Amino acid sequence: MSLLSRILGTERPMPVMPRAEPVITTKAGMFTATDPGAAGWSGIGGIGLGGLGLLSNTGQPVNHLTALQATAVYACVKCLSEDVAKLPLVIRRRLRGGGYKTDTDHPLNRLFRTPNAWQTSFSFWAFVVSALALRGNSYIVILRDLGGVPRRLIPINPDQVSVFVSPAGSLFYHVSHPLVGDGVTVHSDDMVHLRNPHAMMGNGVMGMSPIMAGQEAIGLSLATQQHGGTLFRQGAQLSGVLHTAGTLSPEAVQRVAQSWRDTYSGTQNVGRVAVLEQGLEFTPVAMDNEAAQYLGLRGFQVPEICRIWRIPPHKIFDLSRSTFSNIENMGQDYINDALMPICVQIEQQCEADLLFERERDDYTISFDFDALLRGDTLTRYNAYAIALTHGWMNRNSVRIAENQTPDIPGGDTYLTQLNMGSSGTKPGDTRGAPNTNPAAAEPEPSESAT
Repeated sequence: MSLLSRILGTERPMPVMPRAEPVITTKAGMFTATDPGAAGWSGIGGIGLGGLGLLSNTGQPVNHLTALQATAVYACVKCLSEDVAKLPLVIRRRLRGGGYKTDTDHPLNRLFRTPNAWQTSFSFWAFVVSALALRGNSYIVILRDLGGVPRRLIPINPDQVSVFVSPAGSLFYHVSHPLVGDGVTVHSDDMVHLRNPHAMMGNGVMGMSPIMAGQEAIGLSLATQQHGGTLFRQGAQLSGVLHTAGTLSPEAVQRVAQSWRDTYSGTQNVGRVAVLEQGLEFTPVAMDNEAAQYLGLRGFQVPEICRIWRIPPHKIFDLSRSTFSNIENMGQDYINDALMPICVQIEQQCEADLLFERERDDYTISFDFDALLRGDTLTRYNAYAIALTHGWMNRNSVRIAENQTPDIPGGDTYLTQLNMGSSGTKPGDTRGAPNTNPAAAEPEPSESAT
């Protein structure tokens, strides 16, 4: 339209194409749109969200499957997934006087123990975190009963999920799974979507694959690994050129080369003495391991890959930089920098997607990090000793924490050190520190009365 028609108001409006929205059966139920793209929804793509992967500069294809052939990648993913999976995830109810208490009757606690019919809590979260660590996105479909209460959690392979944004701005997930359906579109209310956040990934809708972010580092590790295998397969010493002053026929060239490979190539033939005849001379041309700094390069790739997931190298058994003075601090850094961000995202996403709106002020979902000390008896006992000495745990509560029966007589009494008291009291004045033992509160009989 011309500028004059716009000023005079004679411009015809642009025709609006109708856009089909899915029919909502429940507030947070399944949606049946077989082709979201045809309905006018915008598909959200991302870098390295699946497929065959990309070629690194070394020529090695790098994707979520080939990357696992690098032992450092496999160890990092296994470390993250299993350490998160062994932490109990519980729902706690806020108490009026402050603090939280585990609500054993809440259906989510039973759901977290048995998410579905074929997975335990450990295998479920190990799968979920593995998908997040490899693909940058992890998806869990929530199956609810007629009252909207979550009854099963179904983890979905990221290859079977496509994300769309409706014209109204809502997120929908096109999913294929035997327990969900083939080509079923799920509203975001029924999907727990965990992401590896990145500023360049679809306005925060999609996460970025760590494998694609560290493509070159992983590709170099795969290339050096392949180089080592080829080196030993073909022989590390007898690799070079056979030449002679005479002229050989093509058949003779093939016969000599094949005879040389059969006799001297391979790990089983390393160190054999070469016997040359008919004026043949051997000139080595291969670059040896020392010149290529092969071992040093392979060793450097371990911390390089660990940086992708912020994992200290000692967690995947690279102790070259570990000492008695720093390994404990690195263990704490692993919890703070590698585990905690994943766990906090799971906690917040579960609260947003699994709790009803009216429950969110009264309940919290959190991982119990005390489970990391299950194999460290001395550290646990030292922590209990501090808690008992300073009076914020009693002996029976310690027994409960150790899964023992709280049946010690007087074990519910909180102890107080004799050299401590409330602020402002005089030494020996116990009026500011009440005792929970009634017998101790009674005055002792005076000696003068006898």
